[in-house]
Amino acid sequence: MSEVPLLFEAGLQDDFDLSVVVSASTDIRILRLQEERDLDPHDAQNIMDNQLESEVKEKLADYVIPNNGELSELKDLSIDVLKEITTTARHLKGPNSNRLRIDMHMHTRDSFDCLSDPVDLLKAAKRKGIGRIALTDHNRLGVALEMAKEFPEEIIPGEEVKTREGVDLIGLYLSEEIPKGTGLKETCQIIKDQGGISYLPHPYARGKGGSGRYADEMGRIVDVVEVFNSRLHPIKRNILAEELADEYSKLRGAGSDAHTVSEVGRAYVELENHPNNAKSLMLALERSQVRGVESSRIVHLASTWAKIGK
Repeated sequence: MSEVPLLFEAGLQDDFDLSVVVSASTDIRILRLQEERDLDPHDAQNIMDNQLESEVKEKLADYVIPNNGELSELKDLSIDVLKEITTTARHLKGPNSNRLRIDMHMHTRDSFDCLSDPVDLLKAAKRKGIGRIALTDHNRLGVALEMAKEFPEEIIPGEEVKTREGVDLIGLYLSEEIPKGTGLKETCQIIKDQGGISYLPHPYARGKGGSGRYADEMGRIVDVVEVFNSRLHPIKRNILAEELADEYSKLRGAGSDAHTVSEVGRAYVELENHPNNAKSLMLALERSQVRGVESSRIVHLASTWAKIGK
């Protein structure tokens, strides 16, 4: 058992079998910071602004203990949660072998803005309980195909294509590289012809997502909409993607968009274990859960450094 104050902010939640969040209202948290640390309200608010919102942590946690009352009440609630944990077989048995976690979007050294070794990415994923990863380099497929050949159960070969319209579109389970500058609709058709899955990443991102200009057009024709991208700021842009998936009844995906090894697994889908092929993934996504946590804005410096280094 470990007490980790910034568990989700540091992306360490997957290093543990389960997580419990002790949560209090904003007003009470500020008051307690003032009383316990002798802080003024402004400094207390600054501390909270550097943490994930309580609502986000509560969604990510396996259990939530409300802490708005007296210490005796907190103790009673904590004992109740502890009893539930110790008597629930699914937690005592560890990870469910019938479930699989997939990070559907990340980059390797084959991308112009990334230096990550693909084997290191896979090792990091396994340490975090991610059983399968999609390698989706910018306009490159070579490394993904090599890794898929070497690790056929763990790797989904993909490519993030910069289309003629200037926005990105990912093809999963590709066998041939799609040229940069191919039109959006043509890219979708090529992915389909290769037996792959068309995956719309960060549809409301500035620049690479066109700030949503093509969201409706692509929402109609792609197979999967990425509803959580850990590198997307502000996080509300993910909410817009979720609404897009709802509007067009599309399957939902999630990816860390990792450009560094430490980012792997910060977003993923959890679904039934299945063979590593496009048809099986599409079926499994119908009953999947999306999990994700926002990456720090600092990670973008790594991408800038990679561009300079290359």
